[in-house]
Amino acid sequence: MIYTQPYYKDKNWLYNSYIINEVSIFDMADNSSVSPNTILQWLKYYKIPICPIDDSCIYFLLSKDTNRVKIGFSTNLSIRIKDLILMNGSDLELIAYKLGNQSDEAELHRFFISDRLYGEWFNYSIHIKKYIESLKLDSNQLMKMKNIITDIYKNQQFKILRATYKSQEYTKSKIKTMIKDCPGITMYKIMKMLEQDTGEFITIGKVQNVVNSLEDNNIIISEYKDGKRLLYVV
Repeated sequence: MIYTQPYYKDKNWLYNSYIINEVSIFDMADNSSVSPNTILQWLKYYKIPICPIDDSCIYFLLSKDTNRVKIGFSTNLSIRIKDLILMNGSDLELIAYKLGNQSDEAELHRFFISDRLYGEWFNYSIHIKKYIESLKLDSNQLMKMKNIITDIYKNQQFKILRATYKSQEYTKSKIKTMIKDCPGITMYKIMKMLEQDTGEFITIGKVQNVVNSLEDNNIIISEYKDGKRLLYVV
């Protein structure tokens, strides 16, 4: 079959890729050099049925390292999960989902209030496990969703992006610790300590960006003395 270019605007290409061949919106986006959101909008434009993981639903994501579960809402779960995997140091597993809206999410948060740790994170308790069992999920659909997450982890570009993010988070954590251990430390001193710690060339601009970010989030404060910017943890 000959498709109209660009392919992502061709109804037949979208249908055959997404429905017949079960290609994820991420791979479709990569093949078309557009964003996953663009693929999603064209699928909706042609009224092609959207998989629940790409639609509005309540999700249950398990952090394997901490045995905590995140109960959240998303209008595009596959993209949301990609962002969460990027930001979370622990590997995440999708253990359940249900179609729903933000009101349904708030109701679940109230229902599991005794298991709540902070924000959308809860202890993976017997209470929550029994609730998930009661959902009677479509095993084929859940497996398809899990495969999409597996593909995200395997994607080479994403691996590089996640490694970069982890490196940035490590640098941020390291600088915060330095400021906490050495109240009044300067950015120049931090730069030299990082270079010694990593064996890499570190620019003062990189340190400044992290310091500014920490200060913007009220994690540290600055004091200027004798023309120097001295740093302290709040």
